[in-house]
Amino acid sequence: VSAWLDAGASPGVSSVSFEVSGGAFTDQVVAKAALTEFGWLAKWDTTTIPNGTYTLQSVATYAGGLSGTSAPVTITVDNPAPTTSMLGPANASTQSGLSAYLDASASPGVSSVSFEVSGGAFTDQIVAQAVLTEFGWLAKWDTTTIPNGTYTLQSVATYASGQSGVSAPVTITVDNPAPTTSILGPANASTQSGLSAWLDASASPGVSSVSFEVSGGAFTDQVVAKAALTEFGWLAPWDTTRIPNGTYTIQSVATYASGQSGTSAPVTITVDNPAPTTSVLVPADASTQSGPSAYLDASASPGVSSVSFEVSGGAFTDRVVAGAALTEFGWLAAWDTTTIPNGTYTLQSVATYASGLSGTSAPITITVKN
Repeated sequence: VSAWLDAGASPGVSSVSFEVSGGAFTDQVVAKAALTEFGWLAKWDTTTIPNGTYTLQSVATYAGGLSGTSAPVTITVDNPAPTTSMLGPANASTQSGLSAYLDASASPGVSSVSFEVSGGAFTDQIVAQAVLTEFGWLAKWDTTTIPNGTYTLQSVATYASGQSGVSAPVTITVDNPAPTTSILGPANASTQSGLSAWLDASASPGVSSVSFEVSGGAFTDQVVAKAALTEFGWLAPWDTTRIPNGTYTIQSVATYASGQSGTSAPVTITVDNPAPTTSVLVPADASTQSGPSAYLDASASPGVSSVSFEVSGGAFTDRVVAGAALTEFGWLAAWDTTTIPNGTYTLQSVATYASGLSGTSAPITITVKN
């Protein structure tokens, strides 16, 4: 860690540094010298560069900035890997919670210590980075980030050069209870409707995600919303128009990063949305239509997932003649009027939510005349 470097220099020199070249380095300053009765002396931490063969030279500089460089000498850096050992937790111990303490010793000069877990789906998975304290290299480990099970845990000490050494492993068991969660809103037996019914839940500390599930009718544990953590709990807006009207149970599901999850007690809610509204904007009532691209346009309630146009009259009852696309001008469609006989018909728009609930516009009368 402390190789001594010494150089002679011209009288009047204000500073001397030592530079290394070789490998990835060209004139890399590795030490600054101090003038002593034995020459310009410096301590060099050789663990800061990888093992290998290099050239080393001294650079003497006047206060004015003029510098001169020595003839190089060839040196070989050959440091053994750093050593490290686990101080905590104990072998065969059980770990749980968000702040399990890890502790390791390491060689002097080490720049970093990490802790790695192996077992199950993991091989040398880094779970924590340590800081050097008076008690060793300490780190807090959130054990909820890996599944319950038995693993080996080891410390890895690394020099600034990147050279590392690994401790003997200890065996530990991770055993976390499932996270807890409960529904804060909506209230039991409440009625929900609209595009943004608010869902709220509490959950254990350390939970990485909360979702809301609906069961009932054709649904079993159907995820209807993903929550975000706020100062008011895990909140999510729910578009209730995506499921049919009816009575359901809703529950929150809290999940750790490991995938371990817990489910709340369910609450019963009733979804009761009115049918969406829609009206025909184009064509005008009593107008005549012809050609392969007669434009149809309709307005519809927010949240509607589809709009179609239906014709009745003659041999047709609610015959779908076009499916619309939502544009800045409304729900627009092109209708090939040549697909139905000339005659007088009623035309209406039908708006539908994702749940299948639909509403129909007032009809207008149009004449097809191709």
